[in-house]
Amino acid sequence: MKEENIELYNKIVTGIRKAHRQLLETSAEKNESLVISGPNGEVLVVPAKQLLWEREQQFTDLVSQAFPF
Repeated sequence: MKEENIELYNKIVTGIRKAHRQLLETSAEKNESLVISGPNGEVLVVPAKQLLWEREQQFTDLVSQAFPF
């Protein structure tokens, strides 16, 4: 892949991650739920606070694996 394409890809992924986090935070503040797809394609309605907490746990787990103390 060309260097310019890699840079564009990275910018797009960063923007998507930022927008996703903002959606979770805003929805959690309003005590809203979000509709997501489950592991087998089923429709799930999940509180945004739960999704935000799970996202933070995944990040914490990744950091713990990368920097074991």
